[in-house]
Amino acid sequence: MRRVLFPLARGLCAAGLTTSPAPAAITTIEVRRTEPFADGTSFGATGAYVKVVGVAHGELDPAAAANRAIVNLDRAPKNERGRVEYDVDFYVLRPADPNRGNHKILYEVTNRGRKLLFAWRRRRRKQ
Repeated sequence: MRRVLFPLARGLCAAGLTTSPAPAAITTIEVRRTEPFADGTSFGATGAYVKVVGVAHGELDPAAAANRAIVNLDRAPKNERGRVEYDVDFYVLRPADPNRGNHKILYEVTNRGRKLLFAWRRRRRKQ
């Protein structure tokens, strides 16, 4: 588990730390639970998947031009670095055996917490 998630966390944090000054950055990633996906059902050559659920904690620079469109960000409480802290939930499906996956990421930006990525499959089945 650690072997799979650590590179993801390291990559996300590095992306936030390599630009200066960063208008936003992920500061920590907290994995809250891991469990078999779809009761351990096997999916073709990849096999079973594991669901990883957690929270990414980050901070925004309210003075950054890139963040000006965020309503009332300038009024939010700031930490000791003058940044506004935030949390975002994440939900990752990964192969139970990383060696059997294709080493690609399919990413969905959620809208108000709704997961829509597989909605097209549900619609197709109804037709």
